[in-house]
Amino acid sequence: MIPLLNIPRKEVSLRPELLYLANHLAFHSSDLFCLDDIPSSLAPAQTHFVLVDHNVLQGDLGQKFSSRVSAIIDHHEDEGGSLTCKPRIITGSGSCCSLVSEYFREKWDGLHLPADINAQLAKLALAPILDDTSNLQHRVTPADVAAVTHLVRKCQQGNNKPIAEASSSSSSTLAGTTTTVHSKFSQDDFYKSVQRAKLALDHMSLSDLLRKDYKEWTDSSNNIKLGISSVPKSLYWLIQRESQSDKKKKIDDNDGGNDDNDLSSFYSTLKSWSTERSLDVLVIMTRDAGQEDDENNDGGADFTRDLFIWGVTNKAKDIKTRLLNLDKENEKLGLEKWEGTDEFNIESHDRQAWKQKKIEKSRKQVAPYLREVVSKL
Repeated sequence: MIPLLNIPRKEVSLRPELLYLANHLAFHSSDLFCLDDIPSSLAPAQTHFVLVDHNVLQGDLGQKFSSRVSAIIDHHEDEGGSLTCKPRIITGSGSCCSLVSEYFREKWDGLHLPADINAQLAKLALAPILDDTSNLQHRVTPADVAAVTHLVRKCQQGNNKPIAEASSSSSSTLAGTTTTVHSKFSQDDFYKSVQRAKLALDHMSLSDLLRKDYKEWTDSSNNIKLGISSVPKSLYWLIQRESQSDKKKKIDDNDGGNDDNDLSSFYSTLKSWSTERSLDVLVIMTRDAGQEDDENNDGGADFTRDLFIWGVTNKAKDIKTRLLNLDKENEKLGLEKWEGTDEFNIESHDRQAWKQKKIEKSRKQVAPYLREVVSKL
């Protein structure tokens, strides 16, 4: 079995949290197997696919290998594919990695691996669970708690080795005596370090941020294609940054630069992205934990979500009106006027931004809702 990242290799660099883990654990990012590493000559009959964190193969993979899905472990809405595969575990949890850890737990424990190897594997599994549940603060299920308890125990057992024997060893000599310091694994510190790496986004372009955490679907009834980009910053941060970038470019080009709210490059980039992905509906979901630089902040009371939607093509131009009308009826997302609506030219007949009051609704819940709206266009 070969773990496959469902992204091109060039996009590995857009996941700083993954690079952080690679740098601190016993593997390198070049060890990862990506979409463009699959040989074009590979025949479907030569393969079996195990789907993790999704339950239907999409895109080019789906067109060629959808009949070769042999197992599924997922926590998203069941799309009804590959009904005969085993195991076929599709159930609710804060993180899919919790379900994966539980499924392999008995076999893993039975391997009796060295403590340091167990700790490395446990950290690799623990990071996405803590990220998905905000360190067990949001969308937590018993499966997540059980998985974290098990994985933290393995991390602690691995970290009980003297640091002098571990890769991060340090010892000091005093009066001819070597003093060895023992390390102690901290779940909170581990979570904060991964989050700091994940939020190091200032160097990324808007195009990078759109493709960094992206998923898409095509409706079978009307062939409308929906793409959703998730960005771990506020929409205000994203748009203001692009506005300032536009202003600086105009000053450098001696072209005025007096309009603080010019978003020409913002919309140009979105349009280019929608063309590249052949999108009819472009969505940006943002989430902001407040004072990201404050490592003592757990993102609780300050946590916010914004939603930007654009019906890029004529057949999807009514998407924002349909969504708003539906949300007024059922209040599933709790859409309210976005704070920057009046400051920036963000609203038109085919696009709009909102503040999402139902912050517990992540893309896992919002995507099926949007797909339902798209199916009725």
